[in-house]
Amino acid sequence: PEQRIFTVNLGVNHRNFYSKSSYYRKAKFRFLFVGTITRRKGLDILLKAFKELNLPDSELVIVGPMADGQAPVSYTHLT
Repeated sequence: PEQRIFTVNLGVNHRNFYSKSSYYRKAKFRFLFVGTITRRKGLDILLKAFKELNLPDSELVIVGPMADGQAPVSYTHLT
C-alpha cells in the first residue's frame, strides 16, 4: 500500500554541517574513509587516486571492520 512507502534521502543536512570560513594552514590535509573494508566499496580506487595525487602534508586514514568472507583489499605501492 502507498501509505507504507517512504522516501529516505541519503545526504547531508547543510544546516547542521557546513564549510569552515578558514582553516589552520599548517595542519595535515586528512582524507578519511569510514566503512566496511571490502572490494565493493572501491577502496582500491581510493588508494590509487590518493597515491597519484601525491599531495604534500596529507594522510589517508582508513577506519572500519573487514567484511566477513572476503579477502582484504590490498595495495602495495603507497610510497
